[in-house]
Amino acid sequence: MGTSLLEYTNPPYLSDISEEPKQLLEPISGYAHESLLPLEEACEPLLNIVPSLPAHIWIAKQNSKNPPNDLTQDESAAIPLAKIPAAPRQTVWRGLHLDLSKDCPPGEKITWWAFSSCTTSLSVLESDLYLGNVGTRTLFSIETINGLIIRSHSHFTTEDEILLLSGTFLEVKSQLNPAPDLHVIHLQQKIPPHVLLEPPFESIS
Repeated sequence: MGTSLLEYTNPPYLSDISEEPKQLLEPISGYAHESLLPLEEACEPLLNIVPSLPAHIWIAKQNSKNPPNDLTQDESAAIPLAKIPAAPRQTVWRGLHLDLSKDCPPGEKITWWAFSSCTTSLSVLESDLYLGNVGTRTLFSIETINGLIIRSHSHFTTEDEILLLSGTFLEVKSQLNPAPDLHVIHLQQKIPPHVLLEPPFESIS
């Protein structure tokens, strides 16, 4: 059986944010001035990590022949961020099979450096893959201000997926422990004092 790309990546909502650095990192900048490359060429440095990547690129491009949002086929296949519409201010959800309550005391300001996949639908999190109903779990309730709507470009079209960008700056507002081993943490996205992720275009701010 061939190696699946999913073996190299975490499923949505399950990335282990407990491994996020505790200190603030340097802002991410400069990448917007790089020339755009064909998707195959842009992914060449990853071939040693994901040997079957060319097949996945081909499949992604076959599924992106008529992309929405004025994206090119390569852009849609890569799920670029620059032209994906921003979601309105809303509450999104993210579930993990971890207890992160000690890392998120009320009043704490935290930065998520990984791109974070969230959902607007609580029913999605009923799956054991994302949060489920048993075991140690943390459910984040996040008031966002500039999440990106990627449902039209995602393989998980029924999951109402919202993507938070790298460098998302958050304040912990409160915590709740409504059931044994279930920790609910209320986060509110804030504009950081300084830009942490240089936006490539004016459509992302």
